[in-house]
Amino acid sequence: MAANDIAMPSASDRILVDDITGMTFVAVPATDSFRRGSRDDDPDRLPDEIQGQPVAIHHVYLATTEITHAGLAPYWESVKRNLHDDELNKSLFALQFGAAPSEERARIANAYFDAARATNYCSWLNAQADGKSPKRTYRLPTEDEWEYAARGGNDARFCYGDDAAYADFFASCNGEVQGFHLVARHMPNAYGLFDMHGGLWELTSSTYPSEFADPAHSGLDLVTIRGGAYYNPARRCRSAQRNYAMPDQPGQYTGMRLVMEIEP
Repeated sequence: MAANDIAMPSASDRILVDDITGMTFVAVPATDSFRRGSRDDDPDRLPDEIQGQPVAIHHVYLATTEITHAGLAPYWESVKRNLHDDELNKSLFALQFGAAPSEERARIANAYFDAARATNYCSWLNAQADGKSPKRTYRLPTEDEWEYAARGGNDARFCYGDDAAYADFFASCNGEVQGFHLVARHMPNAYGLFDMHGGLWELTSSTYPSEFADPAHSGLDLVTIRGGAYYNPARRCRSAQRNYAMPDQPGQYTGMRLVMEIEP
């Protein structure tokens, strides 16, 4: 990922506050060639981290944080009003946040999302954006897009370098015990993205290769999740770390981060 392969957007276009989601998005620059995966000398490398073929990454905007309960509130109100989805009600609000100060609850990212509900949420956002200017599309990132963005231009094990001892400056990891994840409590990477290490496992739109999964899940359709979670040790929150989830089973430690594509 050579520096001269990266096409940076202009300074005025690097940060957008989106009027549909209310979230802040930052521009992730395009590159002609990116290879995800860990280096051969990474002592924590796992079999599913073998470097892939070079791929082009197009310029997109990525949300600076994972989606929070506050960000989901308009969607939930619409779903509740239109669909009376009791299952969604239970899954989105099943966690008990009594230990969280009220002023912090809007920053809680645990939302019991899975790939199916994440896709529905993106579809709902796209409907809200219909006819708005600029024309935009919301979706989940691919895992190549996710890892490229997580690295922030850095080829090391983490966005800042190789030493896991510094991960706590950038990540909620190493077994934080509060039972939920508050976004943006740590330093962002060079692109301005918070919690790409640790926090919650983040959904992608990519399929996980089942040959690397637990034998009990071999042959099943699996979704790739990335980044690690707050209960993980730092070495399991590296940029190249991969994991998987069932597409229709929401989990307490799984969240999502939005991609926004803006048409010229």
